Amino acid sequence: MHGILYGLCSGSFRVIDAVVWAKYFGRQYLGAIRGVTTLGATSGTALGAFPLGLSMDLLGSYDPALKGFIGCTLLIACSVLFTKRPQKVV
Repeated sequence: MHGILYGLCSGSFRVIDAVVWAKYFGRQYLGAIRGVTTLGATSGTALGAFPLGLSMDLLGSYDPALKGFIGCTLLIACSVLFTKRPQKVV
């Protein structure tokens, strides 16, 4: 059951993700925009282990780093509420 739900979520996320980028920014610069965001996501994934390791080495627990990650996520989620939709480039 987990595999089925994971597949449905993952597959629908990829479709929705592609549609939203094109809807918001148009298709002209879609490759460049996706390239920059992919670079950011990959960098975040690669560097995310560093604060966790540092937290464990210095403080003996992952909790401070995880709480920091939660704080960053909440900050970004709140900023999305006040972000205006970009204008399409024609």
